[in-house]
Amino acid sequence: MSDRGITEAIQKIAGRQLTDEVYIIACTVDAVNEGERACDCIAIGGEAVTDIPGVQLMAEVDDGILYIPAIGSTVIVVYSKRNVPYIALYSELSAIRYVVGDSTIDVTEGLIKLNNGDFGGLVKVEDLVTKLNNLETLVNDFIQKYNTHVHTGVQTGAGTSAVTTAVETGSLTPTIRAELENTTVTHGE
Repeated sequence: MSDRGITEAIQKIAGRQLTDEVYIIACTVDAVNEGERACDCIAIGGEAVTDIPGVQLMAEVDDGILYIPAIGSTVIVVYSKRNVPYIALYSELSAIRYVVGDSTIDVTEGLIKLNNGDFGGLVKVEDLVTKLNNLETLVNDFIQKYNTHVHTGVQTGAGTSAVTTAVETGSLTPTIRAELENTTVTHGE
């Protein structure tokens, strides 16, 4: 039997084969590297202050949910002999990033950004409907005035004092909220 075989046999008899020792420690976040999906932590529990570099923020640098801890915040780091350290609990976040394929949602202090944010902020539908209805009312009033306008006192030439003969028949229909609103994405202040 090889040395490895003897080691495995002893571990099996002792009930320790394929087991792992898991450690949980409270730490302070010292630095964050979003690109590597990792942070450096300093242990605040236990008997000695220990630096723990390269603590994973997510399972892989890939799609998923990325919680970005605030510098100086407290986190709970889990590590073992078989796995690299990772953060299990956060006391404070500076950002959250959701990534699914080509779609992203970034949440930071006071801002929620969908994809790259190039389209700007979401429309305040009630305010937009009010402004559009005001414009529609104004245009409809102009059309009504145009159609009923009479030039008074035309004395010479081909002019007429009658109502306009080329009547405008169109009018704007007031906008309703359902025409503009996508109810699957909502927002507020």
